[in-house]
Amino acid sequence: MKDICWKITAASAKGKGHKECQDSFAYEVLDNLSICVIADGAGSQKNAKLGSLLASQLALKFFKQYVLKYDLSNTPNIISKDVWRKESIAIVKKIRDRLERIAIKKEYDLNSMASTLIVAISTPKAIYTIHIGDGRAAYLNIENAWNSFITPYMGEEVGMTVFVTSEYIWKYSQEYIETNIIYDDIKAIALLSDGAENASFKCINFNEESQQYMDFNQPHPGFYNPLVKFVLENKDKPDKDLNAVWKKFLEDGTPSFVRESDDKTIILGVNYAV
Repeated sequence: MKDICWKITAASAKGKGHKECQDSFAYEVLDNLSICVIADGAGSQKNAKLGSLLASQLALKFFKQYVLKYDLSNTPNIISKDVWRKESIAIVKKIRDRLERIAIKKEYDLNSMASTLIVAISTPKAIYTIHIGDGRAAYLNIENAWNSFITPYMGEEVGMTVFVTSEYIWKYSQEYIETNIIYDDIKAIALLSDGAENASFKCINFNEESQQYMDFNQPHPGFYNPLVKFVLENKDKPDKDLNAVWKKFLEDGTPSFVRESDDKTIILGVNYAV
């Protein structure tokens, strides 16, 4: 059996409506496994950029420790969905508590560091995921079908969601925190903040049959397939160079990206045999 490698490319770009980009991301490849994290700072909060940066860095650090503890690269299916839910929520609560300690030290209101969070640990046969808030995530399987693997949380009003720093989500985690393990043959994964969703997902549309607005939450293959091809063709390039091209793409690669007022982040991971 051939070894599996992951090529990850990622970037964030400031939206037209923001003075600075408040999205953050982090990733690392460990053997045949990748860890990808996106954190989207709440645009209305003063210290959201710091909150998203710390959330993404801490998530990568703590989930890497978890991966090494269970040796997930070499022992697939070792963790049940119930165990994964319990332990991944505990890790994210640890991140929230660390943010609180930092906020106290800096004399910040914790809510001023509000950020969403998406974490995906991917092997060729499974994706372990946890997320809080909005954003999107999808994977490509061996049958070349793109599937969403999170359902973004959206409140009653447009743009309303929940954050790692939201106090009530820990008491009502079943409603606000989504976890899952997807078992499939994984060829590629994509994580994105909500600023990139309109260009790359079929999101909210009017359903003629039900006469209601629905969030279809369907990735557009026509958007992602050329990007997967691009990453494979450039897999030998340094991350720094590839990520610079990626950032330019997020800034003006599509008319939707040019018009987008919100910050945009996309992580795309492609695995390939070597």
